[in-house]
Amino acid sequence: MTQIASDKTVGGAADTANSAPPPEQASQTLAAADAPAVRARILRRRRQATGAIAVGFLLLVGAIVLQGGLVWRTHRLIREMQDARSVPAAAAGALDSSWLMLGVLGAMAVACALAGVLILSASRQLRALELRESTLRRLASGLELRIAQRTRSLAETNLRFHAALRASGVTVFTQDTALRYTWTSKDVFGLTAEQLIGRAEDEVLPAATRATITPLKQAVLRTGEPAHATIALDDAGAKRWFDVTVDAQRDADGEILGIVCAAVEITEQKEREGRIHLLMRELTHRSKNLLTVIEAIARQTAANSDGTKDFLHRFRDRLHSLAGSHDQLVQENWQGAWLRELVLGQLGHHFDPDGTAVVIEGPRLRVQPEAAQHIGLALHELATNAAKYGALSVPGGQVRIAWDVEQDEAGTPVCRMTWREQGGPPVRPPVRRGFGHVVIERTVARALGGSVTLEFAPDGLRWSLTFPAELIATMAAAPAA
Repeated sequence: MTQIASDKTVGGAADTANSAPPPEQASQTLAAADAPAVRARILRRRRQATGAIAVGFLLLVGAIVLQGGLVWRTHRLIREMQDARSVPAAAAGALDSSWLMLGVLGAMAVACALAGVLILSASRQLRALELRESTLRRLASGLELRIAQRTRSLAETNLRFHAALRASGVTVFTQDTALRYTWTSKDVFGLTAEQLIGRAEDEVLPAATRATITPLKQAVLRTGEPAHATIALDDAGAKRWFDVTVDAQRDADGEILGIVCAAVEITEQKEREGRIHLLMRELTHRSKNLLTVIEAIARQTAANSDGTKDFLHRFRDRLHSLAGSHDQLVQENWQGAWLRELVLGQLGHHFDPDGTAVVIEGPRLRVQPEAAQHIGLALHELATNAAKYGALSVPGGQVRIAWDVEQDEAGTPVCRMTWREQGGPPVRPPVRRGFGHVVIERTVARALGGSVTLEFAPDGLRWSLTFPAELIATMAAAPAA
């Protein structure tokens, strides 16, 4: 991971250099341009120093030879004078001293010249060293600034890298060749980073999970080819799923020194897939039931219809009623249907909020899907009968629909729903019992495990449905408006 971050940092610094050259780059460019001149000056200084040393050496040798010659000459003259006894001792001593002084002065002159040459050479060398030191100091300053800039860029890249990991929900971790965890970007597999670092594979993952992921990691260590797997872990009795990608971690020479893994938790996705499969099975089951209901509606409608046209009209209206109930169920994600919305779906074209033709009373109550489907069919048949022959067929007629939860004679909670008409034409019992009568009196009671009472009172039809409270999915305390 360090290598990756460094590469990204170098790239980011290069982009910055392209947009605005930093000071150290200008210094480095200047130094690169002056490099040939600096090398020429250094070579010239070396030649001058070598020449100065050679001249000094020759002067020193000359001084030694001169001194030696003077001494030899003086000694020879003294011996000649003594042998000839023609020169007094004082004159010989003066002559000896003169020659000696002359030799000393000559040696001193030579030494002074040598010292001057050496001082001049040393001065030139010092100036060259100062120039070289100034150049090195300038280069070092530029290098330090460049290193500081690269360090800041690397820190910013690491911050962006960790921020991206936190936002993406991806956990990156590394393991060595022995599959010991060496680094992790955040907590994973239910362990914190401190608990994970230094632990081996068998200390972290259960045997069932290792059977899937460990051979995969070992294969990556052998071949260097990336791999992918989905693993499951048990966390306090709940199953958690992870999508894991494994890749080889290499050094600068390309040798494999471990693996880099990226883990993404996909528990929600797996649970969503499970819910989808469950819904598909439930949809298949409900579709079969719906087709059975539609088949029964078609058969009963055909048996009580006066010709094809009458059959199509009645069958279409009943299918629309059934579709309305299903619309309510879809809106509630098949968790049930609210009774008020169910009633409005079947009598919506008769309902006026400011009028009195349809009055709806009852608490906020939602029934189970199967109950909603059959109650909707019963309400459709009641509404159709009221619109043709009952209270909704004349002005001033009224239908009152109410429901509530109460207890029966045995103290068992039940839901009672009533339909009461008034203000309509006088009611007479039907001569024959058609499909609608069967639905509102028998089918709905049998499907809900309840009971129905139907009364053809002179002032209006009265219908009451009682069914177990277990079919109520939700009930609010506040009544409907």
